Amino acid sequence: MMGFMSIAPGRRKWSREALWLLLLLIASAVGSQAQGRIWDWGANTAGQLGNGTTTSANVPGLVVNTNGIGALGRILTAATGDLNYTLALRNDGTVFAWGDNTYGQLGTGTTTASLFPVSVVGPGGVGFLTGITQLAETRGSSIALRSDGTVWAWGNNYYGQVGNGTTTTNAPYAVTTPTQVSGLTGITKIATFPEAYYILALGSNGTVWAWGDNTWGQLGDGTTTARSAPVQVSGLSGITQILAGSNTTGASSYALKSDGTVWAWGDNNYGQLGNGTTTNSHTPTQVSGLTSITALSASGNGFALALRNDGTVWAWGYNANGQLGNNTTTNSLTPTQVKGSGGTGYLIGITAIQAGVGFSLALTSSGTVWAWGDNTYGELGNSTTNNSYTPVLVSGLTGTLQIGVLSGSGQALRNDGTVWMWGNNASDQLGYGALSNSEVPVQVSGLTHAISLISSPNQQYGLIVTGYQLVWQDQTSGDTLQWLMSGSTRLASSEVRPGIPAAWKIVGTGDFNSGGYDDVLWQNTSTGEIGYWQMDGGTYVQYVQIAAPGFLSTAWRVAGAGNLSSSSGSPPNILLQNTSTGEIGYWSAAFGGQILYTQIAAPGAVATVWHIEATPDVNGDGEADFVFQNVMTGEVGYWLVDDGQKVSYTQLEPPGFVPTAWRIGGAL
Repeated sequence: MMGFMSIAPGRRKWSREALWLLLLLIASAVGSQAQGRIWDWGANTAGQLGNGTTTSANVPGLVVNTNGIGALGRILTAATGDLNYTLALRNDGTVFAWGDNTYGQLGTGTTTASLFPVSVVGPGGVGFLTGITQLAETRGSSIALRSDGTVWAWGNNYYGQVGNGTTTTNAPYAVTTPTQVSGLTGITKIATFPEAYYILALGSNGTVWAWGDNTWGQLGDGTTTARSAPVQVSGLSGITQILAGSNTTGASSYALKSDGTVWAWGDNNYGQLGNGTTTNSHTPTQVSGLTSITALSASGNGFALALRNDGTVWAWGYNANGQLGNNTTTNSLTPTQVKGSGGTGYLIGITAIQAGVGFSLALTSSGTVWAWGDNTYGELGNSTTNNSYTPVLVSGLTGTLQIGVLSGSGQALRNDGTVWMWGNNASDQLGYGALSNSEVPVQVSGLTHAISLISSPNQQYGLIVTGYQLVWQDQTSGDTLQWLMSGSTRLASSEVRPGIPAAWKIVGTGDFNSGGYDDVLWQNTSTGEIGYWQMDGGTYVQYVQIAAPGFLSTAWRVAGAGNLSSSSGSPPNILLQNTSTGEIGYWSAAFGGQILYTQIAAPGAVATVWHIEATPDVNGDGEADFVFQNVMTGEVGYWLVDDGQKVSYTQLEPPGFVPTAWRIGGAL
């Protein structure tokens, strides 16, 4: 076997006619789900890191599964706020939550905090919330947009944030299960700000709706009356982007119109409405002089940024720290163009903007990052703690794809999947293993294949979602190739190892060495040998043998890997199926010593025409279930499995629906 590991590179031409084996390998993860994992670090006072503890962490760790075994998987995105809890959206449209639950914001029917992820229940506490496409948080209120255009909410309802026509005025003001927001259909986007108590929603027809607190007129309906059900924001149409903002004195709302103009309403104490006054407005007012705007960003202290289609940046509102970037510290009641470095010319070539608390970030088309404003903690990343009233280049960053801000900290996601941070580290939010602030970017320890930063201006813990990999094997040449994926988008491609003999087949993935990364499981169909490639992210480390040649009859095929019982833990179990007798069983995970076999189905119990083709967690209990395909009839179905034993069979497709020439390649 070591010989197959050391084959010299040869010509690596990928044959068009070759039969490819497809396997889902989750980058930076435990298990074999087909979407990302969540890694987080920093403050953990309420269990918001989702790792079963309340201990802060200065390096990233995986958010664990609902039963504490392995890692939560198939995550598309997440949402955080400033009340120490997290929401996560799975690729099946279900939602998980963990951390503080004072207001019932976890959506479990209780106000009990959870150190582990828990599934958000369905309406009335029945089943689970499904069909979700977007999540948002605001001061203990959780908001979810469904694929049918309806909006659902739970948690803090003091101002009517749940939007069902009621308010909850007795502490803890909690609505503990999701309820439908009244009267909304055709919604395409929701927006909140962590320190605010209201919600905005954008309709497919370009109208805007709002509900919750309205102290400063931020709902835009011409009043300052709180609304427990949505009201239409007055006079707006053709809107393409909505944005909620907040500061120590009030809350302001923003909308970008399809014609490139910007509209604002609510608190205007610092001129953050950009209309030349400091008078609050209870209905939308046009931000002066802005045209051809493509993106907006609002902060937590009374200023806003706008990006034009020519790559210039404009800012207005509060400017005590120079966060408007116009080489002054004077508030601006109308938009002012952000200047260039040292006050010369203007900032150009910008593709993304991010407003923090007292500082601003801008991403260039070349992948560099500029920063300006408050630098108390080193949040400008330029090796000093001196404020800058014009943009300075963040030191050493290249290839940046995404920028974000935490509490006094900057973030950057690079095109190599690494994450870099700088600034305030009071709560370990820089994630580089040290306790001190950093005036230059430092790499967050151990993270590769990150695809998304999840950040909030007042957040004190870091949170990222990793991508996954598709590992391909050319059965003609034996070469193996990996694609780094985000959803259905290929981000990068690289070779793992060339020239693997044809008898070796990729049969599963799992974190077999408990190293925090998925490894690649192999079986030799000629000798029966089984082993795995130990992987460090997408990098091959070494081959580890699990079973020697001859240990297993070649009639046995490895059908996958996963946790098959509530006590399995990590590494995962290896599922086996006998192609001659139909017997099914699994090896326990104690690979350091004797391999223990547990039978699931006796010989003859399952016809040999039924093949296990995937082992996803169908019902979200943290344990693998079995997807079967009948290779003679094409019928497809799955077993629900609990503690390694069959519970039930559910047919997915009847005989004849799937042509027998088609084979299942995995489960997403």
